[in-house]
Amino acid sequence: MARIGDDGPVPHAREVLRPDHVEPWLVLAEHQIKSGETSQALRNLQAGLNTVENQSVLYLEIGKLYRNDRQQTKALEAFRSAVKAAEEYPDTNPWIRMKAHIMLGRSLRELGHLSEARSMLQKVLANTPHHPEAAYEYALILLDMDEPRGA
Repeated sequence: MARIGDDGPVPHAREVLRPDHVEPWLVLAEHQIKSGETSQALRNLQAGLNTVENQSVLYLEIGKLYRNDRQQTKALEAFRSAVKAAEEYPDTNPWIRMKAHIMLGRSLRELGHLSEARSMLQKVLANTPHHPEAAYEYALILLDMDEPRGA
């Protein structure tokens, strides 16, 4: 039986909780959000940006926190950064890449940037034509653009 500190099958904490990996930052932020410490969660996610190479998921979570706090302009910039980071790293999880595009499209729509939002969601739907969340957001954009037939 392996014990903590042995070189057996149980990994050391320093190997599992490496600050250059995204998971510890996400787990910490999730715990802090559940504890009502959203400001601290935001600070820690931002700190993670300095240590994690592919930052797309961190930017995505930062954008969600800003959006929930009704700071739409900051959310928009975080979602733009999430999309940019996802495009810079081809190994980004496809779900994260798609979610970043959807959230950027949603933020653009909410701030009235309808043409840009439409273009963003068209990219998602071109790759995944039956994605329900993307289709819903796209329909909302078309309705906002007074094009109900396309919705």
